[in-house]
Amino acid sequence: MNKFRIAAIAVLLMSVVVFFAPEPNAAEPETSGREYVFYLPLSKGLAQGSFSKLMRDIVKTLASVTGIKIKCLQDTYDVGTIVNSMVYEKMSAGEADVSYVNSIEYLEEREKWDKIFRPVFLIQFNGKYYNEYCMYVDRESSVETIGDTRGMVWGGMDTVQTRMVLHDAGIDEPLADFYSARKFIFESPVTNYLEALAQGDIDVFVANKGQMLMSGGVPGSTGKVKSIAFKEIACVEGEHSWIFGFRKNVPKEIVSKVMKNILKAHKLPEFRQFGFLFVAIKGHFAPFKEENLTRTKEIVKLKKEFNWRKEQADFYKTAPERE
Repeated sequence: MNKFRIAAIAVLLMSVVVFFAPEPNAAEPETSGREYVFYLPLSKGLAQGSFSKLMRDIVKTLASVTGIKIKCLQDTYDVGTIVNSMVYEKMSAGEADVSYVNSIEYLEEREKWDKIFRPVFLIQFNGKYYNEYCMYVDRESSVETIGDTRGMVWGGMDTVQTRMVLHDAGIDEPLADFYSARKFIFESPVTNYLEALAQGDIDVFVANKGQMLMSGGVPGSTGKVKSIAFKEIACVEGEHSWIFGFRKNVPKEIVSKVMKNILKAHKLPEFRQFGFLFVAIKGHFAPFKEENLTRTKEIVKLKKEFNWRKEQADFYKTAPERE
């Protein structure tokens, strides 16, 4: 899980604080005594890192603000795991009340999700409701277009993101055919890509634009801009960002309270201590809208038509052991 998504989850934890925060002078809620469960699937290794401390700090704030029992259920997964399946299992068993789902996998099995899941909000990154994927090459490279990268050495982890970029340029070839070689590189931290490029191990990679902005490695970054040793060739609109929602039997009045407070969380003084997260992602909470899934529905069709799923699954099998 990359730094970009870590910030997203941290902001989500803030939303849980807003979710359970009582209105000033409000009557005791009907849910008094009810323990809600926020399900947090994390990639292996992240659970033992600094993010866990950030999570504990936010949950501690949550407890002091609300006085309501809230349990954060943490889980781990490895490369190639379908996180949505983990969320579905917990929600269908009544073991989770709120979590997040991948928008592509959500649409691929929309019928079953509609029975248990209520999508309600998302987190905008860089002011967008969708992920933006960009192709990068060395700064000194003569490459000017996506087509110019044919025959180069590609590095990355998520082949689907690169297939999106290639497709929008009219290229629908498997990466193994279009590039001379593919090298598996973990996307977290993003410096893995930059180091591989600088060392000449790879010639081209595709990454989430929001992730690159947070890295401090591109103009407009929220952090200090480092020496830029690469250039951006092209960017495309990807799938809808992660969708956050509740198990359907969570009372509607609770969900309404969420939406009333969550959309203004970035402006509330009570959450100023976590304001750096909103600055880092250059975004905030926004309501989920069905019409914003149009591009994601197109991607779902492309995955099926060009067999992107199998290509990704096969490539995951080449992943090295994490150090």
